[in-house]
Amino acid sequence: MSESKDSSLDKVSETKQRLDKVSDAFCLAKWYQATLHLHNGNTQSCHHVGSHRVHKTDLNARGPMALHNTPEKKLERTQMRKGQKPAGCEYCWKLERQGEISDRTYKSAEDWSMPFLDETAKFDGSEDVLPKYLELAFDNVCNFKCMYCSPLYSSSWEAEIKKHGPFPTTGFYNNMSLFKFQGRSVLPDQDKRKYIDAFWEWWPQLKNELIHLRVTGGEPLLTDETWRLLDELKSGEFKNLNFAINSNLGLSTKIMKKFVDNLNQIRPNVKSVLVYASIDTVGRQAEYIRNGLVEDQFFTNLETLLRETDGKVVASLMITVNALSIFGLKGLMQKIEALRQKYPEAVIAFDTPYLRNPEHLCLHILPPEMSVYIQEAVAFLKQSDYFSDREVNRLERLLSLMKDNPWGKSKLKRLREDFYKFMKEHDLRRKTDFLGTFPELDEFWQDIETHLGRWTFRKLTEFIRPQL
Repeated sequence: MSESKDSSLDKVSETKQRLDKVSDAFCLAKWYQATLHLHNGNTQSCHHVGSHRVHKTDLNARGPMALHNTPEKKLERTQMRKGQKPAGCEYCWKLERQGEISDRTYKSAEDWSMPFLDETAKFDGSEDVLPKYLELAFDNVCNFKCMYCSPLYSSSWEAEIKKHGPFPTTGFYNNMSLFKFQGRSVLPDQDKRKYIDAFWEWWPQLKNELIHLRVTGGEPLLTDETWRLLDELKSGEFKNLNFAINSNLGLSTKIMKKFVDNLNQIRPNVKSVLVYASIDTVGRQAEYIRNGLVEDQFFTNLETLLRETDGKVVASLMITVNALSIFGLKGLMQKIEALRQKYPEAVIAFDTPYLRNPEHLCLHILPPEMSVYIQEAVAFLKQSDYFSDREVNRLERLLSLMKDNPWGKSKLKRLREDFYKFMKEHDLRRKTDFLGTFPELDEFWQDIETHLGRWTFRKLTEFIRPQL
């Protein structure tokens, strides 16, 4: 069993009380959590907020501390300190309005944030601070094209969009011209190198302050800089560092063996090692959502990790809950239970964040009665001895989200039409079969098709994309 049934929620409740004494907008992640997208020169705090560019002039003037302490972040820190709620943090404000526990509390309760609460409460927001939790992406190189991803984080997506253009949704999904306008597009190698070099310049100061370091991508194990970092961790002592790495586990046997060998060498030098592995559901539906995934290969590699590291490396499944993933959610929970039974010495965790963007793939586009699939998964967790209260709570809160649709009828209609257009184009480009893969959505699909009209879709796609 991963965690006792009644040991975690009291800590979370206490954390919220302490945060709210400072302000009901106070969140330690804004100070101590950072994600660096070195391949496009962007940064953000937690994963629920958008990223923004670290300007080269600021980097030149202030050095690598500018990678985290941007003017945008400092403004939001000041707002939080004063009890003002930054608009970019709406993910948490929405949950709190519904009476749910948000990630403002969950993140602030962690070991990389809570010990610094009293000190940070004295700050006004203008200070430069070193992150305690750093998520790091060196590049966008990736062998997958997950349907909710983009060219910013997948070179496979980038190649497809360059060939066929954006998808025919209202906002032209994955429009690379828009990314360029927003300052988020992948940089040319020379410019990308400047941000990577700034990180390595920062590394000697940073490495002794970090409590958590998490490497992501793209698929990070397809990038040379990741292996350089693994070499760094093999050659030093970082006794306070919890090291984590994301992977789609779509790896060859050779790369998987090299990866596991590296983790076994790193493990004695750090406090902990954790591998985040992405999968959203099971079977053909999982492979449809995460294009490039082979489910058998994923679970074979996951079991290799669990078996060859002798329980010394934590495995955590990242389950992005979206409009297509809920039908097999109970089946995925059953697989997790089976793995926890088979490897009792291992720690097999999981998280269930819900997808916010793109909106046409969010839970909210579905009819409310489809929440029954989440209810089935929650019921399974509750009757099992292999899941904690916190895991049940984080899954159960999705039911509240499905009941409270944030969109009016007009927007909901448009997003359902975008859903339809996206799937039609997806099947055309990738030779997939939406209705054959998701029979649960047949009636939903036919209803959208009736309202949209075949002629409208045909003419729209002929107009905006080259012939496939």
